[in-house]
Amino acid sequence: MTEPCAPPVPPIRTQSFTGTGLAILRLTSPRSQATFTHLRSTFPLKLLHPRGSSHQATDYLRGRHAAGTGAEAGAIAALYVAGYGGGLVSGDNVRLDLDVGSGCTLLALTQGSTKVFKVRVPTRPSSHPHASPHLAAPSPPPICRQSFRYLIRPHSTLLLLPDPVTPYASSRYVQVQRFDLLCPHSSSLVALDWLTPGRTARGEQWVFGLYRSRNEVRVKGEVVLRDVVELSREQGEEEEEEEAEEEERGLAKRMAPYSVYATLILMGPAVKQSVAGLRREWARARQRGTPSGGGGGSSPPQVLWSLSPLHETSGSQEEGTPPQPPVVVRIAGHDTDSVRAWMRARLGAELGGERIGWDLWRTAMGSNEG
Repeated sequence: MTEPCAPPVPPIRTQSFTGTGLAILRLTSPRSQATFTHLRSTFPLKLLHPRGSSHQATDYLRGRHAAGTGAEAGAIAALYVAGYGGGLVSGDNVRLDLDVGSGCTLLALTQGSTKVFKVRVPTRPSSHPHASPHLAAPSPPPICRQSFRYLIRPHSTLLLLPDPVTPYASSRYVQVQRFDLLCPHSSSLVALDWLTPGRTARGEQWVFGLYRSRNEVRVKGEVVLRDVVELSREQGEEEEEEEAEEEERGLAKRMAPYSVYATLILMGPAVKQSVAGLRREWARARQRGTPSGGGGGSSPPQVLWSLSPLHETSGSQEEGTPPQPPVVVRIAGHDTDSVRAWMRARLGAELGGERIGWDLWRTAMGSNEG
């Protein structure tokens, strides 16, 4: 008799690590493939570059460009930012620097969701015969931190489309991402930052200790966007939820009815058409006075979203191309499939059809069906 698949088990580690990574992508000649001149990482971080699919995507789009389809002819590279042992634990510290060279398009992905576990510390009973285990309150677990810096050079594009962060019970996670675009006219950015409520199969929804994600976008050294999402459980909330009979309490109740929340940053000529379409759709939704992504029914839509355009970036026009100010899209969905379907419908034609090819797009966002 076949045993059912067991849920993922947290890494059995009793110590944390500091992992560093460096990835530098360059186009060595006008007709060459995009090549990582530097690609190195240390535990618990690992960087994987699928050369075959990257080269196939480059050749495919160059062929379409030569046939006059309008597709971009730049070189494409895919990179998986992954980790050992199925996830990160409390106290882990990861730092990654990524440099996208001119003429290159980089698709940065992950191998599944980034799971954040509370460190598994072995219990040590007190040697004192009269010591009580209730005298000292347990200290909160150390924070798991990830810091990413992305340099996006002129005529280059970064597509950061990872799977969501999944913080497990009592975990504490802080993430900082900084994007430096060197040219307001030709540097492009698509950055997806999202999270799920935790290990839903075991009823661990919204029971992590802390989740904090900060995204900062700079153009030629000027900060044009600084966005922070922070979710935490109030002091004493853990004890209240453990004792309560109702499942929806505290943070879980505040986040209902959605279980996936995302921030999507779009900027630059690579997403000019997509941003224009989102602006039109958002304007129509505001005129109707209905939640964007749904109709006027009483039940909440599968996906709820909003769009926030930011101010124009500084700098004079170059080659007749005006600067493209960033937009921020907030998305709330019932599940990850709903959010992916929303993105496929609004970004697929431009990103999949003209920027990275449909094979890599499906790898990032799943099938176009549904």
